[in-house]
Parts: sequence; C-alpha cells; structure tokens
Amino acid sequence: MKIKYMILMLFLSSYIYAQDFPGGINPDADYNQKSEPNGLYAGLSAKGVSLMGDWGLELGGRMGGFFNDYLSVGAGFYYLFTQTIHYKINDSPVEPHLRHFYFGAESEFHIPILDFISTSAFLGAYIGQVNEGIRSDVDISHELAGNWIFSLEPGFLIYFDVIDDISIGLSYQYRKSFGVDFKTLTDDDLSGNIISVSFITR
Repeated sequence: MKIKYMILMLFLSSYIYAQDFPGGINPDADYNQKSEPNGLYAGLSAKGVSLMGDWGLELGGRMGGFFNDYLSVGAGFYYLFTQTIHYKINDSPVEPHLRHFYFGAESEFHIPILDFISTSAFLGAYIGQVNEGIRSDVDISHELAGNWIFSLEPGFLIYFDVIDDISIGLSYQYRKSFGVDFKTLTDDDLSGNIISVSFITR
C-alpha cells in the first residue's frame, strides 16, 4: 500500500511541475531574448586623427551610463600616442612633434537598426593640454606649461554586437578646437577629421 501511495505522489508532483509541451518547453518563454544592459558601459578606443596634413594615433578609454534605451552620457580620456604630427616654428630647422592629452564629457543618442547593429549621434566636449616634444626616441615634454584648449567633436557611430554585452564601434567625428595659443599653432591647425574604433562592454 505504501508503494502505491509513493507512486501516486511521484505522478502528481511530475504532473504539477511539468511544462505544457514535450521536452519541458515553456510556450510563454522567449528563449531568444537578450540580457538587458546593466545601465553602465566602459571600453577602450583608438582614434586616427588628421591634423596639419599628418595622421596620428590617439588611445584612450570611455565610461558612462544609459539614462534609457536611447540616451547615454559618460566621460572620455585620450592621449596622442604617436609622434607623427609635426609643425614648423618660423625658419627653425627643428620641427617639434605635437603632444596632446584631453578629457571631457560625451553623449550619444542611440538608434537601433537590427538586433545586432545600432547607430548613434555623438557629441564630445573636451578640455586638454597641447605641448611639444623634440625627441623622437623618448616622448618627453619640451614645454612644461603648454597650452590648455577646448574642443568639440560631433560625429556618428555604428555599433556591432559581437557577443553578449560586448560591442565594436566604428565612428567618424570632426574635431573643432578653440583657444589654441601655442607657438605658431592656431585653432584650425588642431581641427580635423577623426576615425575611430571602440571596444565597449555593457
């Protein structure tokens, strides 16, 4: 009799917890649903910047948060890594290379296109220091004071979701600099086109 009761209990428990379809599939569950972003993002960026006819490579990082599905606000920090952007000082035979680091606020308005592709309108507002170096073997500042400048970078990005919570972003931006007063450099000298790639985790 006890065996019959045990078999009956097992049968009832199996019936209660079983799904409506074979294989334990829940018809109301969305198995293709992506994990929701945690509201924060962080990543690394590499920028190719064109200034005064030369190209340089800037490296930096980004971090911030999402207010909703469309708007994100954060901060960026960047440094001109290469020593390939030069300028002349009147008739001097020496052509110093440009040194530049900057940081500031960044905002994006995101527009989904497909499940794994989205685009965004971008605006960065930065403050940074312009300086110079004269040695190609060691990147040492030749002028301790330098010149603090302001710059704006409007542009657009395209994000490709590689795996869960990790995206690759490709972008075009234009940098417009203000307040440049260093040696013979002007605002136009430090304004130019930027293409970049970013690796973002969300």
